[in-house]
Amino acid sequence: MPYSKFSWDDLKDNFNLNNQKKQLLNNISPLPPSDFLLQTLANNAHIPLLSEKARSEGIVYPILVELLKQNNYSITLYSGVDLPAERKSGLNGECDFMLSNTPDSIALIPPIFTIVEAKQDNIQRAMPQCAAQMLGARIYNQKRKTNVETIYGCVTTGTDWQFMLLENNTIYVDTDIYFINEIPLLLGVMQYIVNFYKK
Repeated sequence: MPYSKFSWDDLKDNFNLNNQKKQLLNNISPLPPSDFLLQTLANNAHIPLLSEKARSEGIVYPILVELLKQNNYSITLYSGVDLPAERKSGLNGECDFMLSNTPDSIALIPPIFTIVEAKQDNIQRAMPQCAAQMLGARIYNQKRKTNVETIYGCVTTGTDWQFMLLENNTIYVDTDIYFINEIPLLLGVMQYIVNFYKK
């Protein structure tokens, strides 16, 4: 089944994957946004962002592109690509967004971070999908013999962002939620994740 069909029970029963809440991110250094991003978000705030597609184009994508620019395009952003991790287990399907710690790649290079847009503004309902994609990313990386075992994820409505971490057999869900009116802090969290893989 595609990633979007997974529940927490499916992940537990099929992959022995547990979940728990935990504060994941401490001492985050805010990352000042560019004037271009602030103006883009201000302009798009006058557009009725009523659908998932509209929020993706008007909020999520500009923020992720800003992250690329802040890192001098040393990472790659994928949008709407297929992540064929393990079809026999149902770990396959399209991902809203993924980041790879490799620059300028056309083909999918082992991902480090997957972002899921919450359906009907429901972050809780989208978390199992994000967890399944994180697991899929790890399996995809293992098959390509990379050492990227720890995977970050995020579920967002565009205005609210909640981060997740896959470590060993546990999905940790951050106890904190970040908001669109905290752009420097939100960018700082994503920069922290990028820096984690550059150690």
